Amino acid sequence: MKKAGRSKFRNAVGINLLFLNGISNFRFYRVNKMKNFLRFVLAVIAILNFYNTIADAQNLDLNKVPFSTAGSYFAISTLLNRVPQDTLYINHFLGYDTRQVFKIIPIGENNEELKYTVRAFPWMIGLNSESSQLQICFENPKTIRLKSQRKGFKLTSGMIRYPIPMPGGKQFRLMGKDRYDRFMITCISGGIDIKKVGNEYEIIVTALNESCELAIEEYVSEWEPREYKMSFEDCKNKVENNYEAFIAKASIANNKYIDAKKLALFINWSSTVYQRGFMRREGMLMSKNWMNYIWSWDNCFNAIGMAGSFTDLAWDQVMVVLENQDELGILPDRFMDVFIHYGFTKPPVYGYTIDQLEKIPGVMNLDRYKEVYPYLVKLTEFWLKYRDDNKNMLPEYHHGNDSGWDNGTVFDIGFPVEGPDLSSFLIIQMDKLSEIALKLNLKEDSYNWKLKADNLYKKLMNEFWIDGKFVYRNSITNLYDDNSSSLLPYIPIALGRRLPEEVREKLISDLKNSGIITKYGPATENPLSPKYAYDSYWRGPIWAPSTYIIVEGLNDCGEKELAKEIAIKFCDLCLKNGFAENYDAVSGTPFRDQAYTWTASVFLSFLDKYSD
Repeated sequence: MKKAGRSKFRNAVGINLLFLNGISNFRFYRVNKMKNFLRFVLAVIAILNFYNTIADAQNLDLNKVPFSTAGSYFAISTLLNRVPQDTLYINHFLGYDTRQVFKIIPIGENNEELKYTVRAFPWMIGLNSESSQLQICFENPKTIRLKSQRKGFKLTSGMIRYPIPMPGGKQFRLMGKDRYDRFMITCISGGIDIKKVGNEYEIIVTALNESCELAIEEYVSEWEPREYKMSFEDCKNKVENNYEAFIAKASIANNKYIDAKKLALFINWSSTVYQRGFMRREGMLMSKNWMNYIWSWDNCFNAIGMAGSFTDLAWDQVMVVLENQDELGILPDRFMDVFIHYGFTKPPVYGYTIDQLEKIPGVMNLDRYKEVYPYLVKLTEFWLKYRDDNKNMLPEYHHGNDSGWDNGTVFDIGFPVEGPDLSSFLIIQMDKLSEIALKLNLKEDSYNWKLKADNLYKKLMNEFWIDGKFVYRNSITNLYDDNSSSLLPYIPIALGRRLPEEVREKLISDLKNSGIITKYGPATENPLSPKYAYDSYWRGPIWAPSTYIIVEGLNDCGEKELAKEIAIKFCDLCLKNGFAENYDAVSGTPFRDQAYTWTASVFLSFLDKYSD
């Protein structure tokens, strides 16, 4: 939005509120009905000015996309237990899971709840009632500011156990029900009171001199005393400038995708959290709705999607997971700042990711090759040593979660499962290790990795390419999944021209003619399959990573027209239905989490490569 437009909004609201105050004191309008009527009219004017002057800005649907800022563990949305409500919640992510810590409620003079409308933008939220306006913004990633004109507001919480008053009566420490939530509540202007009502606490902030303002600041061990000297307006402007500076780094073409690209960038920008605990670098969560972790292959697609304009942020997404590798070489399934889970893992797509990043100018350099090489070595050795129980030199999955395709139909044969996607990723990774070793002057290592890659490739083709298709096999029973309609057996197309020509042609022909590619893109299970289900996670819906791998594999195989066609289908799907976790393959309906970063990242990558 143009700065002139924002100034008009600020001036209009300020003038109207001053006018309201003047009327309140003007003796000719002491008649209550007239005064209330004029207040109502002028409040409506203020709201209309607000709407009109921000028409060109980016509106956020808080039912789907949470309001947050870069680096913060706070977010604000309407979601409660994943379901949109008619109110706003301040969520906090330090710890294990999403917490709706505070419910935000504008109130009148008698503590009655006011009806309001909400407008949200990347830098602020406005809650507008007939007689007041409550605005919310971030001062910094750890601090939320709330300011209300004319009326007060209250915050209710069932997550607080210990409100502790500070000297002066304007501050309270709030201790959560578990050991993670710690907040300092500071009343900057107006009055404040905290009381317990049933099982909840109410923080009531009342307006004095026509306004009130509150700061909510998180802390971990102890709060560092400070004053909140920055004005609310300056806080809002600072966030807005930070956001606009971020957006400015990305090339945004003036085409039909312009607003969708800005939304994708906002989702990724606002989904980052600051370094803390297992989050050893600035990390990008999968979402600040409820998928508020990093899964150890989702991050790779975020790295690819952001690398074109945000090289350092992209590289941090690769390393933030690798730096949590354990001594055996396994990567965690998922982690957060205080929680890490090694019970599952994710497929070894890091060699594939490095290969994709090498295609983007300015990302890879010798220092980064040196940094990543030992992690890739340990990761590859983990799969070769600890995921080959029958010692036949073909790695296996012990659970669907380890593949990333949690409940894919190829796993119906039971575990452990040997499959072509896993071997393909490891072949790509060992090829990449061979290349990196050569760059690092490790010639013997380079030779050995190339030899291992070639040997696994031979076994892949001999064991899994049967009767013109790739198949999966239970490594204990030797039962084959020889009639699969899953997209997973097509993932070896990622090998590109390493595959024999006849294999490439057969995979491409089947993709074109089997019905697995719908009007929206490649379904994870063919809609013609009896196992297909429309909202079934990996047994039908369209996902960003599988689409990306298929598109880039087709492109590497020389099937550029089909690759572009599928990429544009995906971009159009995001344009129409947002950045969901996954989508109905037949109708395009968005499913699950509606602000998912790897979806936004694949969209951004496809726009850079395939949009005109």
